[in-house]
Amino acid sequence: MLLTACGRTQKVLVPQTETVILAPPPELAVCADAPALPPDPLTDQVVGEYIVRLHGAHEDCAKALKRVVEWGDDARERINTKK
Repeated sequence: MLLTACGRTQKVLVPQTETVILAPPPELAVCADAPALPPDPLTDQVVGEYIVRLHGAHEDCAKALKRVVEWGDDARERINTKK
């Protein structure tokens, strides 16, 4: 037999959740365009200059990708610190 009149009301604690949308800053999603292929005649100097421009475009993209990874690591750390 239950004595409901003698019972106490229990408070139910509902954990609050927070939705956080993470996205890297837009400037980190853009890389320099690869240079156009040089026109003929292909001399050693023309090819060398093309390689330098191609390497510069790669470096730009590699730096942006590294910053995206660092941004993600930082965001993950901030979320884990809140827990």
